[in-house]
Amino acid sequence: SAADVVSNLTDLNALGQKVSSITQSDSTTTAIALTRDQWLNQTPVLDKLVGGYKATVSGVTAAQASEIAADGHVSTVQISDSGANIQARLDDLQDLGAQISGIAQSDTDALTITASQLSANAGVLTKFGNGKPSLIVTEVAAANVASLVGNAKVSALRVEDSAYNIAANLDALQ
Repeated sequence: SAADVVSNLTDLNALGQKVSSITQSDSTTTAIALTRDQWLNQTPVLDKLVGGYKATVSGVTAAQASEIAADGHVSTVQISDSGANIQARLDDLQDLGAQISGIAQSDTDALTITASQLSANAGVLTKFGNGKPSLIVTEVAAANVASLVGNAKVSALRVEDSAYNIAANLDALQ
């Protein structure tokens, strides 16, 4: 079964050329659940699965996400990384779209992003669990403050606009 293959990956890989192919008894399994380390270190044995395989990979860092998701055998990745690392790769993670099954932030640090990034990366920001991430949004136009105040993930806003626009929206800012 797929579960038996995964639980014995190290032993199967150690057999090397002695294993020419592996046939799964539960061929209806849509994807094999692998950790990042299993995916990185055990692909030689996985390539011996008759009919190929699809994998869901968990514990993937933000820096590794694009590379791992690009593998044709990987259907989805679960990101697990610090807020700073996720923030640095936010645009790349957004590009992966449905290939990201979820994001687990390993710390409680707020992500500092621009209002443009908030809009452009809305899809990936919904993939966080446990009410995360906490966001500090910069470069917010005065006219857009009211629409962001109700966002539970936004912990702070930095308005950056002309004096005229700030004055024109002073009531809303208050």
